[in-house]
Amino acid sequence: MPTARRACAAINIPNVGILVVGGSKKISLDSEGLSTCELLIKKGIDWKWEQYTSMQHSRVFARGVYHNERAYVISLNDFSVDMLTIQPGAHGQWTLIPVRNSPQDEYLWSMAVSEDQVMLSTRDGNIYRMELKEPEARNPNAVEWVNTVAIIDFQQPTILALK
Repeated sequence: MPTARRACAAINIPNVGILVVGGSKKISLDSEGLSTCELLIKKGIDWKWEQYTSMQHSRVFARGVYHNERAYVISLNDFSVDMLTIQPGAHGQWTLIPVRNSPQDEYLWSMAVSEDQVMLSTRDGNIYRMELKEPEARNPNAVEWVNTVAIIDFQQPTILALK
């Protein structure tokens, strides 16, 4: 990997490769994060790293998912989602999506794709699902996070989708 990192996210992009995003050069909550993004692609029998468009801001302890030609990335102790539209032959542009209807003391914790929806959990036990008001829009105002479930007296829920 061109950039040495830990506490990053690896996102499988079908028929493209593996996108490695965020992280830090050392592990600690106060360490400086990375915004870099690299793509591992298979060329014949060999694997090759390519630099990809950097995210809007750094993300330590990153979590990421791929859904409907888009990669979504969160990090612990943050209130926003970075979204990248994956286009064949192009590197695209990251868009920052704030999680507006989440109380400001609810840090994002995990992400998953379930039943064709992007879901995220907060450290305090709330589960949100993403709704696109305009499915083709890259406008962050076209995204709404709907509180779906509140898990009482449970902290740091990790959501995972099984098929």
